[in-house]
Amino acid sequence: MRNQFDFRRLLPHLLAIIGFLALAIMYMSPVLKGQQLAMGDVDRFIALQSEIRKYASEYIGWTNSLFGGMPTFLVGGDYSNGIFIKIHGLIYTLFNIKATFIGMYLIGAYLMLRGFRCDLWTSILGAIGYAFFTYNFQIIVAGHTAKVYAVAYLPLMAAGVIFGFNQRPWLGAVLLSLGLGLQIHANHPQITYYSAIVLGILAIFETIRAVKNGAVKSLIIFFGASAIFCALALATNTSRLWTLYDHSKETIRGGSELTPAKGEAASADNNDSKGLTKDYAFAWSYGKLESLTLLIPDFSGGGLGGELDTNSESYKTLTRYGVDGQNAAQFAYQLPTYWGDQTFVSGGVYSGAIICFLFVLGLFYAEKRYRIPFLIAGIFTLMLGWGGNFTALNYFLFDYIPGFNKFRSVSMILSLTQFCMIIIASLGVKQLIENRPSWEEFKKPFFISLGATAGLALILAIVPSLVGLRSDNDTAFVEQMAQSFGNN
Repeated sequence: MRNQFDFRRLLPHLLAIIGFLALAIMYMSPVLKGQQLAMGDVDRFIALQSEIRKYASEYIGWTNSLFGGMPTFLVGGDYSNGIFIKIHGLIYTLFNIKATFIGMYLIGAYLMLRGFRCDLWTSILGAIGYAFFTYNFQIIVAGHTAKVYAVAYLPLMAAGVIFGFNQRPWLGAVLLSLGLGLQIHANHPQITYYSAIVLGILAIFETIRAVKNGAVKSLIIFFGASAIFCALALATNTSRLWTLYDHSKETIRGGSELTPAKGEAASADNNDSKGLTKDYAFAWSYGKLESLTLLIPDFSGGGLGGELDTNSESYKTLTRYGVDGQNAAQFAYQLPTYWGDQTFVSGGVYSGAIICFLFVLGLFYAEKRYRIPFLIAGIFTLMLGWGGNFTALNYFLFDYIPGFNKFRSVSMILSLTQFCMIIIASLGVKQLIENRPSWEEFKKPFFISLGATAGLALILAIVPSLVGLRSDNDTAFVEQMAQSFGNN
């Protein structure tokens, strides 16, 4: 019997990908109509490159347009000969420039969930859940495109690990190295570092399982092929990585050249280490209570501009004291409503109430093989996101774990926490579909999950006084207002 290729097996996946692209383009349809998406850092980056473009006919190695000056290869380097810039360029041109982000979120997560052997619809819905986490769009608006692509390529790397440990070592190695190469090219080392933590935890559990089950041959092939392919992925990005590493030694990440004056103690903040200071590194640390934004949108009050309207108490108070209605409305609209532990944010990291419910339910039903490592990884990344609000763990890691003291704004690791949540939620749904438990078997996990999510949200809505609505930033804001309007 001849082994023929069956196109019908491929058709559902092609339709899913086409659907993802259509969804991405529809969501970003205003861009197709000629509108521009405001992306703060992208606009600033274009402005910073103006000096380089001005002297395009000759090589300039330094620009004064950023900070106190820096090498031009960091803001306009030519890495066009690398294979991954060509692959990335193909991805970039397949969709509209702004829709690319959403398309990559969707396709990467879909491939990963299929690697977990989730059914078609669970994979599609799980991919949509991953793509439309609010944080993914906050970083798009902020113009953090490097971070956007790095987060989008993470599921592709995870798919490689999953296939590799499921008796498909060659496919796994190819996907892992492809995802790694693209993520490195995206040029956000911090997300790559955090990705290694999560996938490393999974790999430890999977390696132990493979050895126990006697799948050593497949394991060796996967490790060997991954080592070779990932080394090639690193090699093709050498020019970017090496210049970045070499320059970092001359920045605040390389430590200070200054020594304490005679009779003065060395700084206790960074212990003379080659890295950032703790105050700077943990300036954006997610609050422990603030973590409830994963379940409740705007639990910590929203973003820097709360967009308060004329029904707000702020507007009513201003007009009551004689402020013109138009000015009061404009002022109230711009007022910050955020009261969390960070200096300011664009908004909370919200996963979605349904996904949170399915995540808790998944803790009962998701396959133990994956549930435990991703639960550990999820909790660990959440605690890392607390940064300076959980010094017992994070100061230790900062002082003793290589590379940890090179990064700031640690709250971004919650994107990895959400990554773990969507996997457990999807795997829980997968097991429910496959096993179809009776209501008697299902009702206890169901009500526990409902109570842990909807019940908690209801209690906080009924008794909001259980949580405070003030932060350390309020004092500074009041002082600023007093200076602006007088101390009357």
